[in-house]
Amino acid sequence: MSVIVTEATHPGPCFACDLGIRPGQMIRLNEEVGAAGADPEWEHVTCPAAPTVCGECFTEVARNGACMCGAV
Repeated sequence: MSVIVTEATHPGPCFACDLGIRPGQMIRLNEEVGAAGADPEWEHVTCPAAPTVCGECFTEVARNGACMCGAV
């Protein structure tokens, strides 16, 4: 089986992580996922790192390191 890798031209879901695929990201076709006869699923070649989450209020920490609850 060959691996198909290409640059994304449209946004869509990544079936390997919770972050969506954005245009310009490198994606690959995962033909092994899903039921027989189902459409193949696209996923990131390398999924982006998950965002940092505050341990106090469990919301995503801003890029500058601040949190809306003030704990960070």
